[in-house]
Amino acid sequence: MSHLVYHQRDNEGQSESPFDTTLRGIIDSDGPTRIACPYLGLSYVEALVTEADSWELLTDVEAWMGLYRGEKRTEVQEFIENHHSKIHHIKGLHAKVVMNPEQALVGSANLTQTGVARRDEMGILIDDCILVSEAHEWFETLWDESDLIDTGELETLVETDSPSRLQSDSRSSSISSSAPRLSAEIPTLESEAPARPEAEPKVSEMDEDLIERMAKAPDRAWINAYFDLMANLLSTLDLPESDPRLLTTMKQSNRFAVTVNQRYVLGAFFLNQPRVGFLLPDSMEGLEETIRNSYEEEHFQFKPLVWEDETASRPHWIEFEERPEDILSDNLRRNWMSAAIEETDRASQSSFSSHDPRVYRLAMDTEYRERHIEAAFGSQSNE
Repeated sequence: MSHLVYHQRDNEGQSESPFDTTLRGIIDSDGPTRIACPYLGLSYVEALVTEADSWELLTDVEAWMGLYRGEKRTEVQEFIENHHSKIHHIKGLHAKVVMNPEQALVGSANLTQTGVARRDEMGILIDDCILVSEAHEWFETLWDESDLIDTGELETLVETDSPSRLQSDSRSSSISSSAPRLSAEIPTLESEAPARPEAEPKVSEMDEDLIERMAKAPDRAWINAYFDLMANLLSTLDLPESDPRLLTTMKQSNRFAVTVNQRYVLGAFFLNQPRVGFLLPDSMEGLEETIRNSYEEEHFQFKPLVWEDETASRPHWIEFEERPEDILSDNLRRNWMSAAIEETDRASQSSFSSHDPRVYRLAMDTEYRERHIEAAFGSQSNE
């Protein structure tokens, strides 16, 4: 019988991931396994496919590589090359589907240890023969429209480490695909680790500037709530960390900010004050009241960009003195996200070059963030 798959929040003693249990049940069954997923924890997916009779994988290689840096990228490259005939590249793939001839798991969880064991995700295990057959037809269509991965392009992607940051011509560091493009590339999630370490790694010396900046927040809850806002924004924008339109920064005036192309869409600590700023559209319902309730001294309306005419939309920058967790109403959140998404279409890359991947990681990697918060404020038991 088809059923939902999710973590039972009222079962604090739950030791096994229902996603992992379901996935292994699908793969252990007789017959080939088909997987469609953009983000793959290398050690986790290796363990899964080892158990399969045979398998095929649809993925977005650029998004997958965006999870890793350094030697880890080479390990992913080796996996792809060792299983070259079994893997096709679909730029912008966002589906998460694992199926055998009789069942299909469709859901939100990426095939990483974080995705299956540490996040609130939901999926549905389908055993209806008509729906499972339709899922296979969908997979076969994408497989036929897509390509094997060009190993030369893969080598270039690995060598550039973060290609769109290092080369002005991003075409030379991307993987080609003949499949029709249906959506933007997926956002980068936290890197995969094969197992939780026995001892938490220490924060490196090069991160002392992050700790110093975070310590200027009123308290640990404030800075944690701010990075929750940033994580929500980055997930909604659907841009990988390597996207040339996206900047997460700290350098200028030691502020933590997110820039899309030429404009801030989120920022904190402007003028060294614990305020949070948002990009909001000029068409927002209740805009004037929102401005009156904000820190009006720092409100301004952007001018059209140099390549735009005077009819282009002109969003507003509005800052608030409330705590990050108390600022956003449903209307404010909806308009903020709308304004940020609109900025992604204004250009193909930012002219700025101050991207700091550590700020991105503070938003998206909660364990990394917590280590820095503890370094800045001490452990909760000491507060």
